[in-house]
Amino acid sequence: MGLFGSSGIRAVFDKDLLTLAFRAGLAVGAQYKNVVIGRDTRTSGDAMKHVVIAGLLAAVAVGLVLGVVAAVIPARQAARLQIVTALRYE
Repeated sequence: MGLFGSSGIRAVFDKDLLTLAFRAGLAVGAQYKNVVIGRDTRTSGDAMKHVVIAGLLAAVAVGLVLGVVAAVIPARQAARLQIVTALRYE
């Protein structure tokens, strides 16, 4: 079963998912130094957001955190700011 859906990481919320989210943030931060981050309203969203940000910071990347937004918003914001990638964590 794939973990990456059309708009984020999809799996049962547990410590393994948090580890994956950190590693994803680290990998993205190593490749791109400017990132837009948005999340949905699920109760796991806040923890996922913080773990991804930790990975980005470990990679010395900069993130624009939008908070709770519709899936399309991070991509539009990234395009407006000419940021290379937009991420949405669920």
